[in-house]
Amino acid sequence: MPAIRRTGTVLTAAAACATLLATSATAAGPSWHNVAVPKPVSAGAMSFLDAAGTGKTAWAVGTENSKTTLLGWNGTTWKRQSSPTRFIPTGVAVANAKNAWAGGIGVLVPVAMHWNGTKWSQVPYPGYTFPMAFAAAPDGSAWSISGIDRSGGGPSSLLRWTGKAWASVTVPLPPSSSMSAIGARSKTDVWVGGTYSNGIGVYPLVLHWNGSSWKRMAAPSGSWGQPAHQNIMQKIVPASATSVWALRSQYAGSLLHWNGKSWREIPLPLGAQPLALADDGTGGAWVTTGNAPSRTTYLHWTGTKWTTVYGPVRKGATTLGDLDHVPGGSVLLSVGATKGSKDQVPFIERYGS
Repeated sequence: MPAIRRTGTVLTAAAACATLLATSATAAGPSWHNVAVPKPVSAGAMSFLDAAGTGKTAWAVGTENSKTTLLGWNGTTWKRQSSPTRFIPTGVAVANAKNAWAGGIGVLVPVAMHWNGTKWSQVPYPGYTFPMAFAAAPDGSAWSISGIDRSGGGPSSLLRWTGKAWASVTVPLPPSSSMSAIGARSKTDVWVGGTYSNGIGVYPLVLHWNGSSWKRMAAPSGSWGQPAHQNIMQKIVPASATSVWALRSQYAGSLLHWNGKSWREIPLPLGAQPLALADDGTGGAWVTTGNAPSRTTYLHWTGTKWTTVYGPVRKGATTLGDLDHVPGGSVLLSVGATKGSKDQVPFIERYGS
């Protein structure tokens, strides 16, 4: 199975047109540049990334030569850490330097991992479904969505890390619901995104946990119900108490923003297909759009308009896996892979001055 978690598609002609119309970052300002992957580098790809609330910790996960790759960042350098077992990653979440979680699909069994500041250890993951997404907050709380088919609206359940194990959480879901995205700022501020069906159409679903109860937060879904894959929540990112970003659908997608009172829907430029999302630390958001020839392509919503920002030129087609904002500044990190004439190899990129 491929390491990149979503099937990226080459930008359509419309999206390519959007690239020409959007404003690109100037050479004088902040830019995306390559960061060396810790050696030895083997054929593979990095798929998921998460940066901690301290701003000095991040983890990236992927696969190389069919083996799980775990790369840790201390705010300055990246370092490899060994995994006690092989698995195809489906997510990673970082709370702080001594608490991180990752997981995915083992040999027909779910795999969940915990980082204690020194090493990664495998921990039991309940049930017969797989960890499809993770979220963690600086206070050490962590959550996971368990399911089978995250991208297609399959059955799902929610788990919470108790400090020692993963435990089931009861969520008041409407009938025919599926959860696919989760974000957390603290144990009393958790957001879940997914879909539900009323028997006629499929609609986006957003719920918020305030520490004592769940509340439904109606999200825009267009003028009629769409097929499940058109309203899947790709990612949800709570940047503050009054700013939550959500990325809806890999097809005909939209960026959604919650300002503390209501949602705003922000169409993506001319049909771009969204894959990953991060806030920018200044009231805007970044979106990745999958495959691109020779260099990565990012869409940046400044709060008023979209701009297109390019990564460094590479020898081969690029596929972005994930990105995240490093708290406490304007730095972002991203991971993916470059497909050359022989092998696909992982890369890391950093945005900043």
